[in-house]
Amino acid sequence: MYENSNPWDNTMPSSFIIELENKIVGHNKKIIDIGCGIGRNSFPFAKLGVEIDFLEISNKALKKVKESETKYDALFNYYNLDICKYSFKKNYYDLAIFYGVINSISKFKWKDLADRISNSLKDDAYLVVSAFTAQSTTSSVNEGIVDFAEPAEIPEFFNKLKIIKCDSRVLTHNHYPSGLHTHTIERYLFKKSNVNNSPHKSKIKIAPIGPTNPKFSATSLKIEKSFFYDSAQKLGHFISNNNCEFIGIPDKGLVKAAFDAYLEEDSSKPATIIVPKWDDVLSKRNTSWHEKIQTDYPNSNMNFIKDITWAEQVVLISKLADILVVLGHSCGSIIEIGWTKWTKKPIFASRDLTSQLPNELTDRIQYFDNTNFNDLLYSLERHIKRIRSE
Repeated sequence: MYENSNPWDNTMPSSFIIELENKIVGHNKKIIDIGCGIGRNSFPFAKLGVEIDFLEISNKALKKVKESETKYDALFNYYNLDICKYSFKKNYYDLAIFYGVINSISKFKWKDLADRISNSLKDDAYLVVSAFTAQSTTSSVNEGIVDFAEPAEIPEFFNKLKIIKCDSRVLTHNHYPSGLHTHTIERYLFKKSNVNNSPHKSKIKIAPIGPTNPKFSATSLKIEKSFFYDSAQKLGHFISNNNCEFIGIPDKGLVKAAFDAYLEEDSSKPATIIVPKWDDVLSKRNTSWHEKIQTDYPNSNMNFIKDITWAEQVVLISKLADILVVLGHSCGSIIEIGWTKWTKKPIFASRDLTSQLPNELTDRIQYFDNTNFNDLLYSLERHIKRIRSE
């Protein structure tokens, strides 16, 4: 998938991986490049004291790696095999690179392979993953691709790891034999830490969703706007007091009100902040709000997920959150609710706000009376206790 006539001619590492170069330094560092190709993504780390394991099924590609070995001071180990048959050592690697390979493997094997890769990492080690998420505009380019990933699906397989960064992009390439074509890919940087994406082994992530201005919801339910802001603040305090984690986009409106309440007593609490970027589909505006959050709350426990579009964030939040709480209607909240058809995440909402939704969505909604938000919090508390007792 390169812009050259021969895919083995591209020696430039991915910019997504280059950013890690200063994090993987020093003696006794271990790196594994899974499906390494010609090794282009490992070479930036090939310094004195570093040991790199190259896994590759292609003899031709591995030969290219061996030809480059004399240029570097690192120790190179070669494994010419099917990566699914490799015996990963536990708690061994400081960095694993799994770039542009997963689509060549049956999705049936993804979870087992993801778990074995995750278990091979040391504490605080990193993993880089990229995957194709949509078919190319040129059908012949898809030859060799066994399965495509659904949008924001990759974190489900690597749910033992914490997401540090992710992005999605469309790449235009022109090479033999396919000619001009495009690829849609997602890229993830994970870190092995005590925090993971499983509600049973980490803090339960609760996502408040709702409008910037609750005027429409207030009018449709014939309730004062102040009710919605009061509810948002109650939810923020609830998330904090019940040792859960906030996840969302607290740029303004009801979600920001919930976020501010969440950090009111302890600004060092962990939070997952999604920072969408504006693209050609949506009009651009100032997106420096997340920088203000970092200034107002100098909190090393905040995990900022950047470089995704506003269209993509509705999928991601439904994937990463364990529970969604609807504070009011907006275009975004309706789409986020809709995505739970596939993510199967529980929703807590007002009956009147969601009564017109399809049954396949409303079957998972826990309702509360419009004038008593405390009912929702009581039901939410019981749900959390049930999860933690499992």
